[in-house]
Amino acid sequence: MPVSASSSSNNAATSNSTEDFEPLSYHVHRTPSQQLPVYHLAKAGGNKHLTRIRKISGSVEDLKDDLRTALGLAEKDIVINNVNRHIVIKGWKKFEVAKFLEEKRF
Repeated sequence: MPVSASSSSNNAATSNSTEDFEPLSYHVHRTPSQQLPVYHLAKAGGNKHLTRIRKISGSVEDLKDDLRTALGLAEKDIVINNVNRHIVIKGWKKFEVAKFLEEKRF
């Protein structure tokens, strides 16, 4: 029985459907329960809303720049804590940050 052309084209279609992602200069590790390490914080009696991203390895500066561009934030609204390598964002942006990280396949 000859092999049909549709089966060989089907294999080619499945191999092309997987996209190749360029390696990033940073990585955000998940928690032991497989959650993204993105947290809402309330400071100053609950009036100051912040979002913290933890467990970053690699270039924290590159992640900060990519987040700032993707979320449309001002330079002063996103900062790096160089002591513990956390990124702190003004406002509660957990869901936007989580969506960004999931799109980057973390």
